[in-house]
Amino acid sequence: MFEDDGLDRRFAAGEAAAVREAYERHGRLVFSLCLTALRSREDAEDAAQATWLALLAHGGAIRGGGRPLRPTSGPTAA
Repeated sequence: MFEDDGLDRRFAAGEAAAVREAYERHGRLVFSLCLTALRSREDAEDAAQATWLALLAHGGAIRGGGRPLRPTSGPTAA
C-alpha cells in the first residue's frame, strides 16, 4: 500500500501519526476512485470512509493484486 519507508509497518501497528500520514498521502486517491466508480459524491464519501475503516481493521493488509492501485480514465469492465 505504501512506499518502503516504514509507513506500512507503522500503519499496521496503529500508530496515529502513520494513519494520519497515510490518509494525507492517499486520501484523495481513495476518494477519487470511489467517486469514479460510484458517480455520487455522497456514496463516494461513504465508500472512502468504509475503505479507511477496513484498512485500519486489517492493519493495512488489503492488496491490489500486488500492483499499486491507480485511477483510470473511467470505469473498467469486470
